[in-house]
Amino acid sequence: MNSTFYGSPNIMKNNLKKWVESKSDYKKKRKLAKIFNIIAFVVFFICTLLPVLLLLGNDAIYKGLIAGIIVGLIFALIPFFIGGSIKRKAFSEFSFPFGNIEKECLKVYEDGIEYLYHNASSSFSESMDIYRIALENINAVNYDQEYHIVTIIGEAELLAYDDYAGKRLNHQKSQRKFYSNSPYQIIMSFEEEQEIVQLVSKMAKNRTEV
Repeated sequence: MNSTFYGSPNIMKNNLKKWVESKSDYKKKRKLAKIFNIIAFVVFFICTLLPVLLLLGNDAIYKGLIAGIIVGLIFALIPFFIGGSIKRKAFSEFSFPFGNIEKECLKVYEDGIEYLYHNASSSFSESMDIYRIALENINAVNYDQEYHIVTIIGEAELLAYDDYAGKRLNHQKSQRKFYSNSPYQIIMSFEEEQEIVQLVSKMAKNRTEV
């Protein structure tokens, strides 16, 4: 049994968004961002409306309206961009450890599992991280169906290549230790999610019913 599965960026994006948006701290940051967006709208509305009210019945009302719109846009952009920045930074913060994962590939063999991915935060374009665990070391597999996360528990290894094709290993990043009770989470980005869960679960010593 040798099966290889490739991740879909769209599936990853949707599952990651759902997982991040479930976090209470992210929800607080998102509410704060919305407050700044509301402030931006109020500032623009006031700046646009005020000259109209002041120049009502005056021939200069149209010039005042244009000036109000320009001033309103200038001042409204400040809280608008602050709100956008808060939301982007919050998503980046709370998407850890899945937010930088790209080019996912999952290989299921008769004697173990390999999960390969490129870390987008790496300065090396050809870098690849590989989580590898032998069949006899897979102690348990848990599946969170709501957020599409598979957790593999067991003694494994994580190899970080700066250049995967050239087999240039980053020894410092490859020093993470896994023990018999060490969990490793994989957020599913695969169209064959249920097939993968079935395959991986059957390999565990302590199986999880799916």
